[in-house]
Amino acid sequence: MEWAQNAILRYPYKGLFCITERSGLFCITERSGYTQTDSNFDFAGKPQYTETKHKRTNADPELLVKEEYTYSNQGRLLTHSHQINGGSKELLTQNKYDDLGQLQTKKVGGTTGLQKVDYSYNIRGWLKEINKYDNLSIDPVLPDLFGFKINYNDNATTASLGETVVNQLYNGNISETYWKVLGASSAQKYGYEYDNLNRLSNAKYQDPGNAVVTNAYNENLTYDKNGNIQTLVRNDALLAPYYNTVIDNLIYTYKNNNPNQLLKVTDNSLISKGFLDVSGDDYTYDANGNMTTDNNKGINTPIQYNHLNLPTKIDFGTKGNITYIYNALGQKVSKTVAETAKPAETTDYLSGFQYKNNTLQYFPTAEGYANNTAGVYNYVYNYTDHLGNVRVSYTQQSGSLKILEENNYYPFGLKHQISGPISAQPEYKYKYNGKELQDELGLNMYDYGARNYDPALGRWMNIDPLAEIYRRWSPY
Repeated sequence: MEWAQNAILRYPYKGLFCITERSGLFCITERSGYTQTDSNFDFAGKPQYTETKHKRTNADPELLVKEEYTYSNQGRLLTHSHQINGGSKELLTQNKYDDLGQLQTKKVGGTTGLQKVDYSYNIRGWLKEINKYDNLSIDPVLPDLFGFKINYNDNATTASLGETVVNQLYNGNISETYWKVLGASSAQKYGYEYDNLNRLSNAKYQDPGNAVVTNAYNENLTYDKNGNIQTLVRNDALLAPYYNTVIDNLIYTYKNNNPNQLLKVTDNSLISKGFLDVSGDDYTYDANGNMTTDNNKGINTPIQYNHLNLPTKIDFGTKGNITYIYNALGQKVSKTVAETAKPAETTDYLSGFQYKNNTLQYFPTAEGYANNTAGVYNYVYNYTDHLGNVRVSYTQQSGSLKILEENNYYPFGLKHQISGPISAQPEYKYKYNGKELQDELGLNMYDYGARNYDPALGRWMNIDPLAEIYRRWSPY
């Protein structure tokens, strides 16, 4: 038995207005653009195929995206194919499962698989490995581009190799992570230590086999009695011979009358990397707890928020400003960056189809995104780790695979300064946790939808909208 569902989303210039009909969701707007998705489901409610038609405006040519799915007798996804404008079918995923139903292998891209991604687990079902980081060429015909390993109670570190040894952990905390990108001279790793409340206290970076850059990306943290970060010391690999330079030596000061609200951050390092500090008190807040000014980022005019506590305008003084438009559900549909002495840039977010100055840049797929270059669509695939962080982006060019971007992160999301090539055009902004990095005008915050996150501080710009439900946690 099968049943169909139809949903149509149409886009306005300043919002999204919808009417629910029996056939699905129908949205009427002044632009007359739309995204129409027709889906066919099996009796268990799993989609067998979807057909998406998209226009930004009524005058634009229609973009047609077709997707097909197959499943095992147990209802597990076996294959997922993708097709754009009647072109050749692209294999997004072909999955194989073990006897416990855990994903064992996944072929990604092309017609038969550009990459074969292998997964392994411990006896508890926790993810242990994505490929073999120490043997990426286990298949010489189709070598893996990325490998990642997680250790819990079975550390691989040995003091004889010149690495810092961390304790094996038996409570579910991660003790080590290893990773390597194809072509790199050696693997990289973090060893993790925690305080008595299981909060991360040390992240010790190593480059096994290359003792010169030992501790290059370390982080050390302490916390106050409310669980807020009190101090943070961060290293970076800058210039030889100072491979483990302290770029941040941060002291967090909180308000006396509201000890969860950050008043200022003082950086005692002498390096203008990572977190950038200016003198004096840094932050103010509105009555709802939203940050209104950030002296360190040059936001001295109060940030404007809507009734959903989402920012609508961020003013950077003489540098320019950023304005946002949301629909009634609080979903961002437009962002305009007006930088002084430069043309304004407007980004539209239309059901995943992302435009810059009225030109489609890309739209997401289940394994990455489809990049648009003058009407020609190219599939880009992402390797992600256990947190959904985008680590490696790659595509097929002239019959071979090309790595477009490599991302490595500190534990709280700041990207390592030296993180491999970036040649993807337009640059793909979705990185840590798969969220959009807003780096315009030095904002440098990740958009998580409900609020914005500063990876240099490990703090949120807006108060947690569910703070009253989860009162044991800091709202920031």
